[in-house]
Amino acid sequence: MAKIIPFPRRANPTITELLQEFLTEQHRRVKPPTGRKYERIVYLLMDSLDTFGPDDLPPAEKALYNRLFQQGKMQFCDIFGPDKIISHYGLFFDHFLPHFGGCRPGLIRSASTVTRRLAKWLAARDYVSVEELRQGLRGGT
Repeated sequence: MAKIIPFPRRANPTITELLQEFLTEQHRRVKPPTGRKYERIVYLLMDSLDTFGPDDLPPAEKALYNRLFQQGKMQFCDIFGPDKIISHYGLFFDHFLPHFGGCRPGLIRSASTVTRRLAKWLAARDYVSVEELRQGLRGGT
């Protein structure tokens, strides 16, 4: 008898939704200039995920991405969930920021702070495991 493998579905919540919630909470916590830094880093992270995230998808998720991207013009962050964020940190710091984000020391420091806070925020809400948190904080940041 053939095994039925369910086709992947759009995540709930998506990366876009989670990052918006994260930013909303941070804006309540920090002063406006710091909030703008958070927005910039989150925008760069989303840009990196939308640009390079699809490259490492397994075949079924790649098929979902291709179908939703072509039909609805959805980006990676509008399809996938929090499990894709922390695993992307290495590429974000090692490739995206130096080549596309403008690799200034202040930007790298800000990105490191924001991504660490985001990883801890995700773990505190059980979107990622403690092990994923440890790996994410070790790699890239």
